[in-house]
Amino acid sequence: MKIHGAIFSTPMVQALLAGMKTQTRRLAWIVTKGRASTSYKPSTWQKLKPGDLIYVREELTRSGAYARYVADGKQAYGMDSAGMLKPMMWPADWTRDPASAMHMPRTFNRLTLEVTENRIERLQSISNADARAEGMDQLGKVPQSFPVEAYKDIWIRLHGVDSWDDNPDVCAVTFLVHTMNVDYFLESKSTSRAANAFAEGVREGKVVGFTMDEREGMWPENLAGVEHLGKGRLVRFTGFNGGEADQEFARRLLTVDAWYTLMDVDIRSWSTDIFLAEHAGIGFNSVMFSHRHKRSCDCGICIDRGRMGS
Repeated sequence: MKIHGAIFSTPMVQALLAGMKTQTRRLAWIVTKGRASTSYKPSTWQKLKPGDLIYVREELTRSGAYARYVADGKQAYGMDSAGMLKPMMWPADWTRDPASAMHMPRTFNRLTLEVTENRIERLQSISNADARAEGMDQLGKVPQSFPVEAYKDIWIRLHGVDSWDDNPDVCAVTFLVHTMNVDYFLESKSTSRAANAFAEGVREGKVVGFTMDEREGMWPENLAGVEHLGKGRLVRFTGFNGGEADQEFARRLLTVDAWYTLMDVDIRSWSTDIFLAEHAGIGFNSVMFSHRHKRSCDCGICIDRGRMGS
């Protein structure tokens, strides 16, 4: 597996965030025109294989002493020396605002694309379905029945007047979008493997002090609430319970009644923090979350049972 950085325009970042972009097309060849001949060198995009990762580089803007993402105005977070996420300061040597995506460091990255397919094809081979997967419906500037025309306009703006008629070879890359820093994504995959190995140990009786329920995952017998769930399970942010400061902080980052993926748990004597895959490195008070159950559930652990989905 290899990791590549790639620049995405603000509208395309917005499409990624909205879940409306799962493809990108980039030139397959680096063309160098000389006086006597033209040479062709494979671009980096040809090297992408399923399983490789692309970390998205996007525009940043200044907000006081801190940096925000231009696409949605949210606070930029990055990793500190301990591997935790923290609000990122605007670098002192950045003189332009907004800062070009070209200059965005990997530590500011918040979107990771996991490659599932990479094929070389002619640019004009793009279909309406492909153009929608490129995020054209997110633009809202043309009828949905003409997404290829919208994509053509964007391509010409980026590559020049004759670039569409030249019909060059492109790498059509399909991917899964993960809303987390690329390095945290790698860590979460490692954590998931460790969690699976742990669960197998519980089943085989090699790990003591834990019980296993095939529906709910693993948990210490004396715990109640969402902290008993296995890693990778979904939890719902209820928006209440816990201290006012905890709620205010969580509401700035999370959406009430939205589901998030449990990545880790920090159980302490006075409280329990949970860590979410979507906001890795940030701890949230566990009492503000509920786990998914049907209305008929009688496990006795459910929080906020009356508002559970079926």
